[in-house]
Amino acid sequence: MNRALDIIEMLSESSQGPRELSERLNVHRSTIVRLLLTLESRGYVRRLPNGKWGGGFALVATSQRTLDAIDIREVARPHLAELGSTLGHTIHLATLMGHEVVYIDKVEGLGAVRMQSRVGGKANAHTAGVAKAILAFAPADIRDAAIEACTFERYSETTITTPQNLAAELERVRERGWAIDDGEAEDYINCVAVPIFGLDGAVAGGLSVTAVKSLAPLAALEAQMPRIQRARDAISAELGHDCGPNFVS
Repeated sequence: MNRALDIIEMLSESSQGPRELSERLNVHRSTIVRLLLTLESRGYVRRLPNGKWGGGFALVATSQRTLDAIDIREVARPHLAELGSTLGHTIHLATLMGHEVVYIDKVEGLGAVRMQSRVGGKANAHTAGVAKAILAFAPADIRDAAIEACTFERYSETTITTPQNLAAELERVRERGWAIDDGEAEDYINCVAVPIFGLDGAVAGGLSVTAVKSLAPLAALEAQMPRIQRARDAISAELGHDCGPNFVS
């Protein structure tokens, strides 16, 4: 089994012949050929016209199914629950669907006032902290489409009401690494939010911590940013992102 896995790993890097594999693994050529034939029958390797062997299409399909099975909601849920339990505030998880940001999970805060947000609902690009956190790190075409589609309806004195101001705010979020909602949709509620990244380095979603201002003003939420960023790091790492020293913070 170990030899077969070694062969798969080597052929996923580059095509090789039985002699090369035999020398690298220090295994007799006849054993390598037998393993290759077995793996070929399952579609994990394939013979190439030049006489060498490469990765098979079953390997590609298996890899894709594995990636598809990594559901950001499933990965994030325990971290959201822990963060909600520790902070006592409402935690949201959202992701991009086209150019729209949609809530996909929510952990209600302890004794919190009911908020308008709901799983499956859209997060307003010009008000929701989690929408800003995601869009700030989204590809430029998606970000532009979100700004263009935004209604810029005013909900409070702090609501962003122009495309230019939203674009400037998203740039600030990108530089800072996190976003805020300072009572921009519901004037008695504020939040802080961070992006979550996936295997390919692209933004995979975002999480926010939301609270009633009378219980936790914006400054109090910002003071919890190190704890929130640790949750972000843990989720991103489980999704395959390299949370190294240059990771956004």
